[in-house]
Amino acid sequence: MKWGHLIGLVLIAASTFAAANGYANDPKHIERTLRFDSAIFSLKLNHRGQFKSGQVFEARIHVEPGTCWHIWACDMSTDGGGVPLRVTIPDSLSNFFELQSLKEAGSVEERYDSNFEQVTRAHYEPYDVIAKVKVKRIPNAQVPFFLYVCYQTCNETQCMPPRWFDVPMSARGEAPIMLTLGHVRNHKSLSQFAKS
Repeated sequence: MKWGHLIGLVLIAASTFAAANGYANDPKHIERTLRFDSAIFSLKLNHRGQFKSGQVFEARIHVEPGTCWHIWACDMSTDGGGVPLRVTIPDSLSNFFELQSLKEAGSVEERYDSNFEQVTRAHYEPYDVIAKVKVKRIPNAQVPFFLYVCYQTCNETQCMPPRWFDVPMSARGEAPIMLTLGHVRNHKSLSQFAKS
């Protein structure tokens, strides 16, 4: 009886991790509402002046974990089933931008977690994620710049499924940052540029 119960729990846990990891690989599911465990993300760019093809700039994402929740560091191993934070360029912008590197600035707590049977790395306090982004080519248009962030949040007793948010966060009513790339006539938007 005890072994059957234990095997059932292991199978449920394995299917939950498989479903969570499958969900984490699908950026088509962007969250549009905040939940009780949601982190808040904000975006700043360190660039002034006109962008040039081949140029690399920094996109700084400020991360505020929810009260009593922590977020797995982007360099944590996935071997134990936890989902580290990821940042991606949306497909709609991949012709113009490429993610070069990602690093985190802030305190990271490293500890052995018996639930995952591994050493985990997590952020419990607000921190920054610095993404180096390369300009691949310059359209004569205004480009609505944003990023996708996937993260998993946990507290001391449970982990929530991984979630994707856009940053700036549409879930908070924020709009993408409009970037002017190249010489723009009549300030066409990227969608207008694509049709012309």
